[in-house]
Amino acid sequence: MKEGNITREFSGLLGRLIVGGIFLYSGVVKAAAPVEEFAKAIESYRVVGAFPALLAAYIVPWVEIFAGALLAAGIFTRYSGLFTAAMLLFFEALLGQAWLRGLPIIYCGCFGAQGRNSVGREFLQNLVLLGLLWLGIRLGRRFSADAVIGRHSGYAVPAAFVLAVCAPALTLPFLAGRYGGRSAEVPAAAAPKQGSAAVPVLPRKTAGGGGKKTVAAPAPESGGRAAEAPPTRTIEVNPGFDAGRDSVRDIKTALTLARKQRKRVMVIVGGYWCEWCTKMSRLFREDSVLAEKLGRNFVVVKVYYDFSTPALPEGIAGYPKMAGVPQIYILDTDGTILESKDTVHLEAGTGYDREKITAFLDKWAVGS
Repeated sequence: MKEGNITREFSGLLGRLIVGGIFLYSGVVKAAAPVEEFAKAIESYRVVGAFPALLAAYIVPWVEIFAGALLAAGIFTRYSGLFTAAMLLFFEALLGQAWLRGLPIIYCGCFGAQGRNSVGREFLQNLVLLGLLWLGIRLGRRFSADAVIGRHSGYAVPAAFVLAVCAPALTLPFLAGRYGGRSAEVPAAAAPKQGSAAVPVLPRKTAGGGGKKTVAAPAPESGGRAAEAPPTRTIEVNPGFDAGRDSVRDIKTALTLARKQRKRVMVIVGGYWCEWCTKMSRLFREDSVLAEKLGRNFVVVKVYYDFSTPALPEGIAGYPKMAGVPQIYILDTDGTILESKDTVHLEAGTGYDREKITAFLDKWAVGS
């Protein structure tokens, strides 16, 4: 093979491996995360409703996994390449319409909730991927499974058998991850956790007089006064990120409790669909030292939000702009916003950095 041909073949191989690898990785990340997370990202484009978005969230990750694996291996290179190009063009159409409409999209959904690139940046990145894919389809076929099967036609049936067995096996670890406890947790709206005292939920009539709406209210003691939790136990208002709650009233309730107990208020914006919100709740629940710091210094109020609607919940409408979820706001007892924290700076790998969380709690502790 001539030197020029070798360069062309390796260029095509590199393009195919990059695009196939990115699709494979993207699919794996989304398949291993709670399906609600990707569904909310799809809804934020405001093209389809909740049910089609949820259906797509189940299907798309596995399509990306198989398309990426076939392309990277060079199996049915032309067809898998054209199919991948069609997906990229469809993604570009979604990003383009969101860009033109100025939609407030924080998570594009390309890599689940791990990436927070702007819509414009993702649009340009996909153009680069289309260029690399063109190289992969036009060049590099010599270094592909198709070329091996073509030279040894007798291997066609065994290769097809191996593909049929191994491709489904590729999904098993991620299916185990999803159904082995990584799905979104939806805790009961008022269920007290061990080591915490959740604010009970009482019904009240809505302004129109029809139906009832649950709101947080302090639990009455025998004398009719609001019960005060021990200072080192955490009070949570709306612990389960209930979407139907009145965020204005919840924050007012938290401020009232904070004044009585001489604490500050920690507003956590997120949702039961958010994997990082679940990880944060689990960390505070399972780490006794962090739980003690949180309970001693803060009353926690959780405000539900997803990206399918542009408007923020009324309770946080005037707060500093969010970078993503979960987003933390620290309030003084008079409601003054002391801090707006993008929690991505508290992350480490696939979880949260305990030392960073500790430093953050110490910085905004009462009396600091």
